[in-house]
This record gives sequence, structure tokens and C-alpha cells, in this order.
Amino acid sequence: MSQEERDARLGLTGLTGAEREARVRLLTELVEREAAAARAALQAQRARRRASERETETAVFACAACGAALTPALRRLSAVPEAPFYAWWDADEPGPSPATVPSGFYAIETESYGAPLVVTDVSGPVMPRHGEHRNAEGKPLVSQGPRGNIVINPDDARGLSLRHASPACCGATPDGGMNQLCACGTLVATLCSDCCLPYELHLSADQVRAIPQT
Repeated sequence: MSQEERDARLGLTGLTGAEREARVRLLTELVEREAAAARAALQAQRARRRASERETETAVFACAACGAALTPALRRLSAVPEAPFYAWWDADEPGPSPATVPSGFYAIETESYGAPLVVTDVSGPVMPRHGEHRNAEGKPLVSQGPRGNIVINPDDARGLSLRHASPACCGATPDGGMNQLCACGTLVATLCSDCCLPYELHLSADQVRAIPQT
């Protein structure tokens, strides 16, 4: 393409020097804005793809000590769901609430969960999806337990037995720490199953390993 043809395409033909410089600046700004918009769109597309990949990651979780599979193949959710509403006080028989995580899925808990519970100056939930909790002196407590637990539907667990670290009226609570034993005797998870609490099983990120499934 000749210089004359290029100038005509860019609208530079017949312009004075100052007009030409102004036109070039305008065209440069337009190109830069379009390039920035294209980069932002590409980044957003990549972020959506990564989120989609995370949501479809599939893994079996096994005991890190003995290698025994503790779950079937589970697909990852992008976040732990809200606990379903359950009017436990109106239930005909005591039992666990509906599970927080649907069967066949898992999610990663980003907040502290379980023991130890420590005194705090700010009242609020003692841990995710739980209400306020106070000690014998009436002071509010908050969890300083581990982060990164793998939260699953308790009905998806395999080969675990309950060791009551903190029992309640009709189930287990996470207040006393891990309470689920692998067949090899290793504590690997925390069950929350009392009637007035969310129904969840938290696999310890330190005691289990993920086996990716294709």
C-alpha cells in the first residue's frame, strides 16, 4: 500500500501539519482503547473458563496415611452453598438437617472451621453457617480452626467411623475438632450432624489427598 493510499484510508489527505498531528493522536487513542477493551474481554473470557474448569474438577479423596478412598468421585463447586433452611424444632423425629453440599459434589471452605474456639470481642457466627456461640461466662467465641477443609455431603463418605469429640443431643458438632476416623485409625474429618446445625462433613486438607479423575 502506498503512502497516499494509507493517508486516504486514515483520513489524512489534504490536512495541514497541525491537523494531521491531531488526527494521528485521535486515531492512536482509538486504537489503544480498542486494544484495552480486547485485552479486558480476553481476560474475562479466561477467568470464566478457569471458573468453569474449577466447577467441573472431579476428584476422589483418600486418606493421606493409608491411601484408602474415603469418597466416590466428586465434582467441585465454586463455593460452599448456603445451608438449607430446616425447622428442626418442628421435626417429628430428631435427625440431621438437609445437607449443605449436594451429593456428588464438594467445595472448599475458605474460612476457619471447628476447634479451637477462642474468645472474641465481636459477637457473630462462631464459624461459617453457624450461629453465635458463647462460653460459660457468656463471652462470644469464634473459630480459629483450619482453613481449606473439603466440605462434602456426609452421605458421600466411605469407611469412616465416628469418634465423639463433641457430642450433642442427636449428632455430632465441630466444636471439639476432628471426630471421624479412617479404618486405619487416623482422624481425617469433622462431622457436623446435630439436628439444629448444618449437616456437613469437613475433610481435613492435611489428612486427605485428592486423586484427580478424568
